[in-house]
Formats: sequence, C-alpha cells, structure tokens
Amino acid sequence: MKIAFITNLCTHYRYKLYKLLTEKHNFDMYFFDDENKTKEDIKHLKVFYDDRFYYLPTKSILVKLFKKKYDVIIKCTNNKWSFIGCFLLAKLIKAKFIVWHTIWYYPETLQYKLFSWFLIKVLKEYSDAIVVYGEHGKRFLINKGVDPNKIFIAWQTVDNETFGREVKDDEITLIKQKFNITKDKKIVLYVGRLTELKGIEYLLEALNKLNKDDFSFVAIGHGNLKNRVEKYCKDNEIDYRLIGIIPNSDLPPYYKLATVFVLPSITTKTFKEPWGLVVNEAFNQGCPVVVTDAVGAGVGGW
Repeated sequence: MKIAFITNLCTHYRYKLYKLLTEKHNFDMYFFDDENKTKEDIKHLKVFYDDRFYYLPTKSILVKLFKKKYDVIIKCTNNKWSFIGCFLLAKLIKAKFIVWHTIWYYPETLQYKLFSWFLIKVLKEYSDAIVVYGEHGKRFLINKGVDPNKIFIAWQTVDNETFGREVKDDEITLIKQKFNITKDKKIVLYVGRLTELKGIEYLLEALNKLNKDDFSFVAIGHGNLKNRVEKYCKDNEIDYRLIGIIPNSDLPPYYKLATVFVLPSITTKTFKEPWGLVVNEAFNQGCPVVVTDAVGAGVGGW
C-alpha cells in the first residue's frame, strides 16, 4: 500500500514521527509553502531533508500524486486550494482520503466560512477517516455533525527523552551566571513566539502587578513584539531576559530552573491555539504551568 502525507511544514517536533512513518511503511511526505508564514518564521525554522521527504509547490505535488497513484492520501487542512486539489485528486485516482485535522476552531472570516462549509461536507460525507490532536478536537468535529466513528486521536506529544532528561545542578548554575539571574529570585518562564496571538501583552500586564523584586521574567523565542516587550519591561522596571531562539535540546534546564511556566495564548477571529506543546515540554521537568482556556491541552494534558 502506497501512502502520501501532504502538510505545510516539516516542523522539528514532527520530524521523528514523519521519519518513522517513512521507515516503517511505503510512505512519502510532501511539504508545501504556507503563505501565512512570515519571513522570520521561515528563517528560524529548521528544515529537514530525507530520501522520502519532498518540498514542492502544491501544483508539483498534485502532479506527483497523480503519477505515483497512491492508495491513501492524507492531507492537513492548511491552505484551502491545496486541500481542495488533494481531495479532488484522491477521488480521481480512487485513493482513500484521510484528513489530518489539527484545529478546534474555524477562523471567523468570510473566506474561511466559505471554505469551512466545503471542509465540513468533505469531513462528513467524503473522507474515509479523520485524525485529530486530542479529545477537544474530536468534540469540535462531533459538534459539527461528523460521525465519531470516523475520528481517530493521534495524541500531541513531544520527545520525552529530550525534555525529560536529568538536568544537572551545574547546568542551572551556568544559566544563572550567563544571564546574571539572582539566585533567590523566582523565575517566570515563557517559551514561544513573541506575537499578539500568544497573549504576551496580557502576561506583561499580569507581571506588572507583582512585586518586581520577587521575580525575573525569562522569555525564549522570537517575534514581531520583541521590541515592545523589551520597552514595556524597561518602562515598568520588570527584571527580564529575552534570550531569543535556542535549540530544543537546550531547553530542559530552563524548564527545570523556572518557578512557573506561563502560556497566555488568546483566541482571535483568525486563531485559536491548537494545543501548546511547550506545556508538554515544561511538564517533563515537573515545572508548574499556567495557561489560558485558549490552549488546547486541558485537564490532564488533553
């Protein structure tokens, strides 16, 4: 059986899964450009190459799918034209069509409302199976009228060997020395993009209400709000460290160091946090976590 999986990006947290699928099965991965990604996102995204990984425009992917005559086509919901093209092609070559449905909220834009009507019809009547991140994704689709027997959960996970490894005391000491963090201060940690969608400005407002002598704010990541975050912290005398992008393998000591990890994501007309994998990462080091109800990981982590 020949299987094709088409999605927008080969992200670092999915690479091992994709690699394993290509090794265990007759399985090819296709990645297309996502026009919603900023140049900064692409710049900092580590791209993986492999024998069965293809990075192509949507049109070229459709040609390859047609020529190879796959038995199963798996498609994410990113990029409406890519989704429609893959769906129609699957029907043309009589391939099974499986939807990788990674969201639990449809953007409230006219364009997406039109697409979601088509998407729901495909999910209800023409898809052979649907894969979601967790129970919240399953509930969302059931409420849309999708047959629950067609929905399968592929739990959102991180590499526990990487994030759950033992962190030595000297690693913590080194971080404190490197960034001049006072030993007796509590650490409020944020890991992720510094953007409006992540609710970083609400976190800053909350920090401003705390005793400034009691904590240091540590943010790891990049984004268009970096300068605004820095200015706010300076203006309000918040002790802060903006560390920028670091490799995933270097994150565990920061989670171990933190007094609390905060993911303040918000819901907008165009975005709702699908999950928040950094929560899984923080839990691996036993770090207490505070999130909003916009985060997909709910009670018990799902």
